[in-house]
Amino acid sequence: MTATVDRVEVEKVTSGGGTKRRLRGGWVVTGISGLVLFVFLLPLGYMAVTSLKSEQMISDLEAPILPQSSATFEYEGEQLDIYTVPMPDGTERELAMLQPGRQTSKFIDPADPSAYVGLRYESRT
Repeated sequence: MTATVDRVEVEKVTSGGGTKRRLRGGWVVTGISGLVLFVFLLPLGYMAVTSLKSEQMISDLEAPILPQSSATFEYEGEQLDIYTVPMPDGTERELAMLQPGRQTSKFIDPADPSAYVGLRYESRT
């Protein structure tokens, strides 16, 4: 009678390991299925976000992922885009681009337009 009890205990221990293995297999299958679903639905999410962007943001490769409008400044009836420009002293300032150029651009300070008319920034490309 003692041998039967020992055999039952051995069977329980053996079957417990199989249950853990089955649970682990279920998690693996669920994880892989979730990953495949995510990859499958990713283009749908991209399409939804892109539908909210303006044409200008779609064509700009450096535009942020989520839609937003760029900061502008009105100077003499003209809307100028505002950029963060590195200054010669190592600091950065928010300046409006008055005349864009290939190698040199002309900027003005939106806080004081008369102070920085003629400020030039040379690109290092």
